[in-house]
Amino acid sequence: MQQNLSFGWASTEFSVPIPRCRPQMNGTLAKAAMLLHDNPHTSFSMACGKSRRIVSRVLGDQRLSSETLLTGHRDATLGRIKGDPDTDFLIPTDTVFFTFPGHRKTEGLNPIQGKVPGIVQHNVMVLNARTGVCHGVPVAHNWTRGGHQDTWEVESDKWFVGLDYANELAAEMPDKRFTVVNDRESDILGLFKAARLPNVHLINRVHQPRRYELISAEQQATGERVIGYLSEMARNLPIIGIEEVSIYRENRRVRITLEMSAAPIRIHPDKHRSERLHSAEGLNLVVAREIASITEGGEDVFKPEGASEWLLVTSLPVSNLEEVRFVVRSYSLRWRIERLHYTMKSGALNSEWLQFDDVRTLCNGLILNTVVAWKILCLVYEARQEEVQARHCLDDLELTILSTAMGHPVISLKEACLAIGSLVKFEPTKAQPYPGIKVITKGMYKLKVMCETYEMFIKPQTVPR
Repeated sequence: MQQNLSFGWASTEFSVPIPRCRPQMNGTLAKAAMLLHDNPHTSFSMACGKSRRIVSRVLGDQRLSSETLLTGHRDATLGRIKGDPDTDFLIPTDTVFFTFPGHRKTEGLNPIQGKVPGIVQHNVMVLNARTGVCHGVPVAHNWTRGGHQDTWEVESDKWFVGLDYANELAAEMPDKRFTVVNDRESDILGLFKAARLPNVHLINRVHQPRRYELISAEQQATGERVIGYLSEMARNLPIIGIEEVSIYRENRRVRITLEMSAAPIRIHPDKHRSERLHSAEGLNLVVAREIASITEGGEDVFKPEGASEWLLVTSLPVSNLEEVRFVVRSYSLRWRIERLHYTMKSGALNSEWLQFDDVRTLCNGLILNTVVAWKILCLVYEARQEEVQARHCLDDLELTILSTAMGHPVISLKEACLAIGSLVKFEPTKAQPYPGIKVITKGMYKLKVMCETYEMFIKPQTVPR
């Protein structure tokens, strides 16, 4: 947590001055982020305490927007990417819906699902492709349909935002590779044809019944064309190998075995469009079918009727087994952005409990929660990396208390997270070897209370005469 007068990690994420605003506004936002981080599973008002009114005024400032609020975090994310010695990065993107059925009098809040008022938020995340560690959520755009910040010509344009950001990074860091990872909703032909720098790639899950053409040296030599719809083409691809990945299913971690197939393809447009002008070229189709699944405790949970099938179109090479494995594993890491949204909702921050008088303030509050959720997610997943030291995230007092509670020195972040979990009675098992988001946030809150108790009652103090 690194709490100090500069608000620790939060000062870095809100360090860039907001145009036409006093510098104190950055300090207010950093303080609010620390309070929300240190007081999870409560309302915004309870977390911010006496600072609630001033934080609300700052979030409602007309000069503040989603973009300006994220400027510091965006710059900090860029610094972390540049400082990472690895060269492969993933950019998963996804949309989350926040519903506020009891906020019908909130000014400017429009319906997003039927008659339920709410806000749509589209996020862009950056992950290290090898470790899965999240460097930040540098792009987060939220809007209410037909109202505040709804600037899309068509809402599906949101899927180009991640690609635009990847091109920005690629231009600045030509020695690194950036792969945008999207789910089924992004199956748009225009996205496959959009301009990309040489070190920018796509992995998109597809489902639209378009026509696909198999491209192989054999077919090119004979001149024979193999064209079929997606489902037919997916069934006939050559099997390359198998891969095991971890996913969340029914609120538990499951290890699934996937049978993988891959081949180069061309995507044909709708019949009323010119094939020569509108086909998408230079792509590969990867099919990953679930053939087995077990929990981390060893329970067989495979159900043939509910087996997963990932149909992925990518611009990455798939000429050998390792390249296909990279594509499949990269898509499985897209789940991290789903965990971000879980953290923002019921996992820790209760974002749908936010109560403000107008939609602008509500949107800015959600952006603040996005940065806090990223920090929580970092602790959970960085703890699973052997090389990360506990001092990377915790201060001396916190480590002293954890070491005392465990009865031995706490050195690595993995040990620290297990110790934090033990504060709220978490016991590691084969099925769940590490504490999850809820356990970590509850444990961190208890650790904070223990630190405050020590500072107030135990730490030797000079008594004024």
